[in-house]
Amino acid sequence: MDKQVGQFLKESFYRIPRFQRPYSWDRTNIEDFWNDAVKENDEQYFIGNFVVYDDKTALGVVDGQQRLTTITLLLCALRNTFQKEGFPDLAKGLHGLIERRDISDKLYYVLQTETSYPYFQEHIQKFSGKPGVPQEAGPEEQLLKQAFLYFQSNLADLVATVHDKPSISDKKKKVELRTELINVRDKVLGLELIFTALDNDDDAYIIFETLNTRGKDLTLSDLVKGHLTRLLTPSNSGVDLTRDKWGQILQTFETSQADLSVSTFIHHYWLSRYEYITEKTLYKALRKQITKANARAFLDDLVKEPSQGFPGLSQSVRRDRQLRSAACAFRR
Repeated sequence: MDKQVGQFLKESFYRIPRFQRPYSWDRTNIEDFWNDAVKENDEQYFIGNFVVYDDKTALGVVDGQQRLTTITLLLCALRNTFQKEGFPDLAKGLHGLIERRDISDKLYYVLQTETSYPYFQEHIQKFSGKPGVPQEAGPEEQLLKQAFLYFQSNLADLVATVHDKPSISDKKKKVELRTELINVRDKVLGLELIFTALDNDDDAYIIFETLNTRGKDLTLSDLVKGHLTRLLTPSNSGVDLTRDKWGQILQTFETSQADLSVSTFIHHYWLSRYEYITEKTLYKALRKQITKANARAFLDDLVKEPSQGFPGLSQSVRRDRQLRSAACAFRR
């Protein structure tokens, strides 16, 4: 079903599921989006497929997470610009696509995410009032901040271009600026997408893996996290131990001096306990081996291994080297 972004945001609330990876668009991605969707967009521009599933109070986003988050960042920057330049009506109207009340009159953000909570909500989505959390942020938050500031800077340049025109009066500048900013808004809200709704979260996991294992989008650790999240559903909506434990693993490697990725760690952990397999083909084997019956123990071991000095890692590295040496000797 074809939709435009404005219609898409008005129709529902959207939640980034537990199995999704954090926001990862860098400066190049953001610049490309701005140029394609705003700067060079003279007609309605197609931004691809958005795949969602019913997640009770919101629609879970299977495909389109990075684009939807980026659109929200741009709308927040535009809302702030409207407010700063003396267009509170336009700012308030646009904020209705960022935060609004549900059918029970409870206030929610249209895009709901956990991994960047509470930075994204307090420093970007929030419209009025001081943020309730400090600016300090991890890698995901830094990318969100970079994208948000990039959009703010581009909008500030647009404002300055109008203000700096010497040949027109201040009153006419105000009218022209309003028109220019509305033009940006309408280009973003007019972006076209193909909307696909799945029946349930089981279909969502399958589509998620299919979409993301075809290219370079997801790492091994992203896929393993998604698999464990699917198997270990929380019994209480306020307690998500799987998410918390995975966060412990990520934090360990973010603060570690070792030049080691989580994907490499998982690969060598696997080699220390199971048959030799390459990192590229590991996920397929892991899906067969790790089931509901042993998923919790597997996750607990992943959490425990770094705190014990990587004993399995050392063993697997030695084994990997031995196999590589043997293969080289055979070729000679």
